[in-house]
Amino acid sequence: MLKKGLLFLFLTTKLCLLNAQEVLLKGKVTDTTATPLVYANIIADPLEDVPVAFSISDNIGHYELKLKKNKSYRITLSYLGYISQSFEIIAQRNDEKNFELTPVSEELDEIVLKYTPPVIFKKDTISYCTEAFITGAERKLRGIL
Repeated sequence: MLKKGLLFLFLTTKLCLLNAQEVLLKGKVTDTTATPLVYANIIADPLEDVPVAFSISDNIGHYELKLKKNKSYRITLSYLGYISQSFEIIAQRNDEKNFELTPVSEELDEIVLKYTPPVIFKKDTISYCTEAFITGAERKLRGIL
């Protein structure tokens, strides 16, 4: 029984030490109207030699990133149709950081289509625009028709 107790104590101590080397960065991603952004990308690109961490916001905009303690990261948030945000952080302790992304305000210019159909039907008359059927290989009018 004593051996089992010591084994349990050893394992819980080991797990606590492993968890103490990670820092949790969490928060919420919204737009300027406080609407949660679902499936926003949060990437922690390390400035040192550690693995990349990433997260995706859930259906209410919450995210969680597990970072290595005392390591430097560049955190980038992105969402389609919104301006991305980046900042640098040194992961020292658990922290909560909320983000508000601004929509991209780009509009497309007006597009004007000029189209004349090659065949026009008017009651009992059919009119053909022969220019639409010319390929350059015709020698006579019969080839176009």
